[in-house]
Amino acid sequence: MIDRRFVHNDNIVDGLEVLKKITDILKKHNIKYYLDFGTLLGAMRDEEFIRWDKNINISLLNREDYKKILKILKKETSYNIDIKKFKNTSYLKLPHKWYEFNMQPTLLGKIIYFTKKVERKMKKLGFLRKVRFFKKNNIRILSIENKQKNILLEIFFKYEKNNSFYWAAYGKIKSVPKTFIQQGLQEINFHGLTVTIPKDYNNYLTYLYEDWKTPNKEYSQEDGPSMLLEYRQKTSGDKRFSHKQNLEAMINLIRTVVEVLDKHHIKYILDMGTLLGAMREGHLLTWDDDTDLTLIDEKDFHKLPIILKEIEELTGYETNIYTIRDTQIEYTTYVDKYVKPQEIVYTDTNNYQLAKIRNRRIYIPDDVNIIMDIFCQYEYKEYNHWFMFGKVYRIPSQLWNNGFKKVNFHGIECSVPVDYDAYLSQWFGEWKEPNQDWKEDDSPAMLNEYRGQIPEDRRFIHTENQEEMIKMFHVVDTVLKHYNIEYYLDFGTLIGAARDGKFIPWDDDMDISIIHEKDFFKLPMVTHTIEQAYGYFSECYTFKHSQIEYEASEKLYVKHRDINFTNPENNQVAIIKSDEQWLLGKGNAIIDIFCKYKYNNELYWMAFGKEYKMPYKPLEEGFKEIEFYGVKCLIPIAYDEYLSGHYGEWKTPNETWDQTDSNAMIDTYRS
Repeated sequence: MIDRRFVHNDNIVDGLEVLKKITDILKKHNIKYYLDFGTLLGAMRDEEFIRWDKNINISLLNREDYKKILKILKKETSYNIDIKKFKNTSYLKLPHKWYEFNMQPTLLGKIIYFTKKVERKMKKLGFLRKVRFFKKNNIRILSIENKQKNILLEIFFKYEKNNSFYWAAYGKIKSVPKTFIQQGLQEINFHGLTVTIPKDYNNYLTYLYEDWKTPNKEYSQEDGPSMLLEYRQKTSGDKRFSHKQNLEAMINLIRTVVEVLDKHHIKYILDMGTLLGAMREGHLLTWDDDTDLTLIDEKDFHKLPIILKEIEELTGYETNIYTIRDTQIEYTTYVDKYVKPQEIVYTDTNNYQLAKIRNRRIYIPDDVNIIMDIFCQYEYKEYNHWFMFGKVYRIPSQLWNNGFKKVNFHGIECSVPVDYDAYLSQWFGEWKEPNQDWKEDDSPAMLNEYRGQIPEDRRFIHTENQEEMIKMFHVVDTVLKHYNIEYYLDFGTLIGAARDGKFIPWDDDMDISIIHEKDFFKLPMVTHTIEQAYGYFSECYTFKHSQIEYEASEKLYVKHRDINFTNPENNQVAIIKSDEQWLLGKGNAIIDIFCKYKYNNELYWMAFGKEYKMPYKPLEEGFKEIEFYGVKCLIPIAYDEYLSGHYGEWKTPNETWDQTDSNAMIDTYRS
């Protein structure tokens, strides 16, 4: 059995020889082409052939080149060329389990072979319209084979219709929007060859393979949104935009809604998953199943019934409008922790909350199923609030102060926030990395009282915690500078500042260390001032509170006489808390201020009842000033070496890292 996989180095060498020969001929005759399918994917993801791939794929850009390519290749190569036309293909045969029909299975062009019942059904699906260009004499693939070297190169012939390119492969018809190719081609280096690819290869490959950056040996031709729905299994009312008919219908709906909103001078933005798709991918997320818009100006909210009626007349779709009394918002009786209706003054039961537009209420398998949500956000106490799924969400109103701008989204001029990065971060947290498992309950924008009882969740993924921490940081910085105490960012806070320029989302406190030992004695004054002047709960701990395990009978353990700085009266750490007890529904923050002692060119400190040490050398190079959340503060100049001494590989995010993983923990405390 012939094994054409590029797992074999000989196949790679021979494949490149064939690819060079064919592309040189195409260039010589000014025939534009591009790497396609698995070959393009391998070039852009792996910079080589995919090792488990078995052939090379290219496509021609211009239809007028189709007629001359065959004659040129026969004249200038000795390869075996197999011409695959539509007259001898079973690619267009509809699954028997769908339809009963009397026809020659290879001849779609002769419609007389269809029963009238099937013909009516196919016309309703729009199938016949889509495939009229598949004439029986049209070439669909040129299969070029070097039999001596087991190499197969396929040139695909794609046909343009209705702003899409269509082709046939593996017994199915597929298509992609023409826009991915219309942006032109670019040259890249591939195994030392200069070849051409689509400039918009990222969106093109995403449409073909969805998550194309992650290797997937199990990928099937049934996967991906490019296959026409007629060849898919039944989707049971699947609203995702990976289905071409849903995507096209939604783009048309967005265009209609935007035109109506602009006509009535109603300001809006793309929001939530739709905004994320627009700004990260340049198109709707393939796994999303609805679109989200939000009205900007509260004075326009009363116009919702007018615009919905107009949209109904233009589209024939069903529309509904919901007021606050329809929200099922869970107002509880726990006064100290939960929000009350009287505390959120905009929750008048007659206020509009949300409008829904859908093409039908009952979802029909294998047909268009789309939904659009239009939200109303109400400003209250410097936050914009809105309701969704019986819960309240909010983001800082200041994110809209920078204004809005227009972006091109599927050929439509749509409005988005100028500061979309900060806006999306408030809603999604880390939004730049695709996450198909993300749920609304993961949103930092959800009020904590709707998250359930989460014990002491101080993580910065929650907006309230991050805001409280920034506020506390400014206070601590002010007091330390008042007492002329120099400090530097440390531990997870230093990693966040150096690597990400912000707090690590899953971190739950802030860490700083005092630089000079001469300032350690001032720590009680610092905590006292913070508590008295600013109302934060503050405590200072000495070594007599450290719980360090001194074992006189065990030589394995560190003794007082060995580490002379551990005088019981010496300051060890100060802890600043927003409240003595963690409170649900309120920002919760903790800052730890460490005293680290130099001893025998090592740096020692205490944390979690354990002792740590690392070389002092990285701090000998001194410190540099950075700005972190509006505060001018210091970090070690040699922060890379410093962090490596504690964390090892610190540049790669690791949410599961634990103190016991530290390189700096003294071994006697690991067991």
